[in-house]
Formats: sequence, structure tokens, C-alpha cells
Amino acid sequence: MKNNQIKTLFATALTCASVMAHAGALSVTETTVLTAPPAKVWAQIGNFASLGWHPAVEKTEMASGEAGHAGAVRHITLKGGGLIVEEQTAQGEHSMSYKILESPLPVTGYASDLKVEADGDNTKVTWSSTFDAKEGVSDADAKGAIAGVYTGGFEALGKTFGTPAK
Repeated sequence: MKNNQIKTLFATALTCASVMAHAGALSVTETTVLTAPPAKVWAQIGNFASLGWHPAVEKTEMASGEAGHAGAVRHITLKGGGLIVEEQTAQGEHSMSYKILESPLPVTGYASDLKVEADGDNTKVTWSSTFDAKEGVSDADAKGAIAGVYTGGFEALGKTFGTPAK
């Protein structure tokens, strides 16, 4: 019995080390606050099968699996051309995680979390990721590209839901 426990602990440690080894060296976290309840915001952005709220997206199509479940894969066609293939890795009540499998973006090993939470009478949306810059791309350019994706999405959400007066 003790030997099985040691084997289990060792396997768990190897799995954790493997996940940590694949985490990107770079990260971006952006947040915005919207003047709408969390459920309403999540209804707009929480469906893995639909990224139509983002202004850079022409269409989203499910390639396999069921949106809202780990393993689901979507194809995102960008306005002006380009295809991003993403796999959902987790789904919570007001959060989801996914990773990029293929993309024209200047990053590799991209893994992201999108979450919505109450912020007083408003809603705070946090979009974060870890990744590495593709070969030949500076870290600053890779981070700038991802931050730009998030900012573009947040600007569109601000137009839809409004933002608190500053």
C-alpha cells in the first residue's frame, strides 16, 4: 500500500513538473470593468463556440467536441484573413481556459484564462495568458500583440455594456 502511495505521489509530481515546464515565460493580464451584471456579461463572452463579440473575429466554428467542455476545439476566422485553432481546457461558472493549437499570432505555447466576477454593482473581466514569443519575435512584440487582442475585445465590450465613469 505504501509503495502505491509513493508511486502516486511521484506520478503527480512528474505531471506538475511537466505542466510547469510547458508554461510560457511571458504573460499578459488585462482587466476591464463593465456596467452590467456578471451573468449578462458572461452570457455574451462565455460561450466557447462564439467569439463574435470580438471585433477582429469574422466567425467561430466548432471543429470537435462540445463547447463548455475540456477538449472542445474551435476554428476562429479573423477579419482580413487568418485562422486560429483553439482547444478549451476548462470551464467554470463564469470562467474558461483554453490554449492555442495553431495561429498566425507571434506566440507559441499560449494558454489563457478568461473570467468574469462581480465588482460592486459592476463586473470585472480578467483575460490573462502565458506564452513564449515565436522565434525571431521580440518578447515586447509578442506581449504587445496579445495585449492588443485583449484591449480590442475589451473596447468592444465597453461599447456594448458601458464602463463606469472615472
